[in-house]
Amino acid sequence: MAIQEVSSMARISGWALASLKGMISFNRAQAKDDAESARKAPERFWDELVVSANITDKSLRMRYALAYWFSYLLFTGLAGGIGMVATIYSIPMALIGNVMLLNVLLIIYISNLHKLYTAREQKVITIPAFIKQIIKNPGLLFPIPLPKDFKLRIAAPPKGETP
Repeated sequence: MAIQEVSSMARISGWALASLKGMISFNRAQAKDDAESARKAPERFWDELVVSANITDKSLRMRYALAYWFSYLLFTGLAGGIGMVATIYSIPMALIGNVMLLNVLLIIYISNLHKLYTAREQKVITIPAFIKQIIKNPGLLFPIPLPKDFKLRIAAPPKGETP
């Protein structure tokens, strides 16, 4: 009885690992394709996302507002984490924990700023390209509100097709 349970658990675990491997390889292939599309034609990739995800002006404004305020929360967390690192430098384990927390918060913060930039500029660029934009324009490190007169761009028809 115990051997049967162990063998069934091993089969289930093997199946789960094989499924996970398949999902990861599929997601990596999809991510490579998306990164290539974003590199070649960022505006066109945005247009495809708008159509495939049914993004409307109202939904974009609502989600932008949520991401905007979440950015301020993350910024406050980063500032607090930097303050904690500055004050607890004498306890090595606390310092390591705080630096790791700051790293995670910074990754989430940059990712959230990338979402805001993508929605505001209506083009999809890769995260490394966005970081280059931040280096050129450090003002992008702070969340920028969506303009009041913002309109979602209507997707242009593909080349060679008539509307």
